[in-house]
Amino acid sequence: MELFIPHSPLAIAMIVIVTVLLVAKLIMDANEVRTNRRTFRLASEFIRTRNTPKISIIIELRKRAETLLPLLDHLYGHEYPNLEIVVIVKQTAGTKAQSQLSYYRRKLKRANLKVIKHTKGMESEVVIRRYTTGSFVAQIGADDRLPKGFFETAAMVLLDKQKDVIAPRPHTVLDQTLLRALVAVTGVWTHAYKLLRPVSDDRSFVPGRLYRRKAFLNKSATHVVYAPTLAVRHIDTSTTFVDFLKRLQKTGQSIKNRTVGIIWSGIALLAIALLALLWSQDVILFIRFLVLSYSAAFTLILLSLKGYSPLQQLTLILFAPFSLPLILVLLLYILASASVPKRRTVTTRKPLLTTR
Repeated sequence: MELFIPHSPLAIAMIVIVTVLLVAKLIMDANEVRTNRRTFRLASEFIRTRNTPKISIIIELRKRAETLLPLLDHLYGHEYPNLEIVVIVKQTAGTKAQSQLSYYRRKLKRANLKVIKHTKGMESEVVIRRYTTGSFVAQIGADDRLPKGFFETAAMVLLDKQKDVIAPRPHTVLDQTLLRALVAVTGVWTHAYKLLRPVSDDRSFVPGRLYRRKAFLNKSATHVVYAPTLAVRHIDTSTTFVDFLKRLQKTGQSIKNRTVGIIWSGIALLAIALLALLWSQDVILFIRFLVLSYSAAFTLILLSLKGYSPLQQLTLILFAPFSLPLILVLLLYILASASVPKRRTVTTRKPLLTTR
């Protein structure tokens, strides 16, 4: 088939006119998109400055008061006008912790800082009802850090009245250890799983989530909405691989039995199909394809996340192929943990905080 090249002046003139019209249309569309983006950005900034609901942050102090001061300085450094911080001082923090935090409040004139001594049987609902006054309430750990604009973005997300519980994306801070890199890799895949299943039900008060106070106290906050635009930077406290496995076991036990059954059935069918396909075929070539596909999918998901520098992203991408066998083993471990039935225990009170 020969390539058609117009030779007549009429055809050339028609092509030039059509080309000019298409270019003009593209320029007009680009200008319209640019104008709409600017309008949307200005509207978002206007809404953020006008929409500043009161947000209450609950923190539990287990160690000395000095260990909490960096987090307090970090939170007040956001300069969010309607921020309220409630510190629950445990007995393990020492006898001087409450007085030291009170001195910190008076010295820096932190009017919205409340220092409460923990008492026996203190429940999350009691703390929220008695000591918080914000429209929204969340609980974070002493090692957590919030990115710039976290509170303004949270206020924008919670403009939707149907969203009563927001689950931010946990962001693992990297260091020089392979364990932290493995935690970060699992966090990326957890993020992908939550994108596939962005809404779940949970009536409990979970650290790291942002609750609409009125809905939680009225026991109507059940739907948990995953919000990847909100990220909580978490310095993982797992010092050993055993601690990491314990956390994964808790994650596995929180999965519903129906979901576990579907996953196990899907894995079994996939394994049978692969065995039938690869019977007397080149298995090594398929393994290479599997590793390449895994690394490509991981890279695409990682590049869509904010918080990692280009060097850290490159490090995780290079580590991804080596993490595949570990991820498969950890997946089997999670599913095995989830398949073990939980013992039913009757509890009348829920503790204020749970360590992650």
